[in-house]
Amino acid sequence: MPRREKLLTVTIDASLATAYRKAYLQAFGEPDAESESLQEFIAGFVEDRLTEEIEFAKAEVMGRAG
Repeated sequence: MPRREKLLTVTIDASLATAYRKAYLQAFGEPDAESESLQEFIAGFVEDRLTEEIEFAKAEVMGRAG
């Protein structure tokens, strides 16, 4: 039976997101990233950060249990 997934909504200020993307491209210079829409970039960024936070929380829980 498929699991029902919860939906997470994140609201991001567009001007801040644009500024962040510009700084990111200047720092890391990924040429393909410019063709990616701002919405796709933000979604990927948020997903990456959430993954990191989940892994950190799991490690913290395991550290307390161990």
